[in-house]
Amino acid sequence: MMQDTKGDFAGALRHYERSLSLLPATAANEKIELQCQLAMAYKRTRQLAKVQKIGAEIVSSATKLKGTGNLSGDAIISLRTLVEELDSGNYAESVTPAGGQRWEAYIDLTDQICSNLLPQLDTADNAATHARCFVLMGKQQKAIKYINDFLRRRPNDSGALDLKLKIAALKDTMKMPSQLKSIRALVLAKYGPVRTANLVARAQLWALDIKSVELTISEALNGGVKNLSKSDRLSLLQTLSDCCAGTSSFALGERTARQLLALTPEDSDQHIEAKKMLVYCLEGMHKKKEADKLRTEIPNAQLDFLSDREKAELRQMQKGPAPK
Repeated sequence: MMQDTKGDFAGALRHYERSLSLLPATAANEKIELQCQLAMAYKRTRQLAKVQKIGAEIVSSATKLKGTGNLSGDAIISLRTLVEELDSGNYAESVTPAGGQRWEAYIDLTDQICSNLLPQLDTADNAATHARCFVLMGKQQKAIKYINDFLRRRPNDSGALDLKLKIAALKDTMKMPSQLKSIRALVLAKYGPVRTANLVARAQLWALDIKSVELTISEALNGGVKNLSKSDRLSLLQTLSDCCAGTSSFALGERTARQLLALTPEDSDQHIEAKKMLVYCLEGMHKKKEADKLRTEIPNAQLDFLSDREKAELRQMQKGPAPK
């Protein structure tokens, strides 16, 4: 749709609404395709009530067609596109009071579509990403409920153990009984000590428990895991580096980046990424002279290694969880 592509969402709305009114009753799949386009236009113009209303109609109609084996490939593609739109641009706004209500409604609709119509998109990774927004909003109990709801739908999902680890790490920050030790033991039996340390640390980062991330990795590096290989050490340091990049832990990030530089070949991607990290941390500590010198050593001077989602997350981390 040309108007939509150019950002003329009001024009797109008029076109989709008119086209929808002209469809015959027998064109059920075509109606779903148009309704998906209309829902996206409503979302882009922030008409939440209309998104919810037409979203409910889409789920109902598409579920009936799927049940009779008549849901078309084009309708499925439209549903996937709608899910992508509902999940785009909301991470940053989810951590603001005004955007939180819209984000929760969009995610609720996404869950209805995925669980009923697109099970291949109803994944542990998506559940963790959505629940993390609740954590950033200061709604830890909602994050726990969201993941538990997913685990009830998909108890045998390959990511179930990692999700349980994230819940346990989050409950630890809330001073609740968390079963972190017992779940960690299950992870250890399945993956071994190095990957377990990485998974536990990343779960703690997900739960915004930054001090515990450093403790978990430091323990593994300093005797907690026996006979560490070079690749093991690199793996643990990379997890710590990722944590520092996402939390503005500049001093720790500088130390970690320098260790990664010492362990990696100069022409390797990991060495270049570590150098970017070092520049990022030096600039954060206002060591401009050294940062500028290192910047000239990085191919293409490509230093913006945080995605929009990571930047939004970082801004919220710096402020702390939203008040309940």
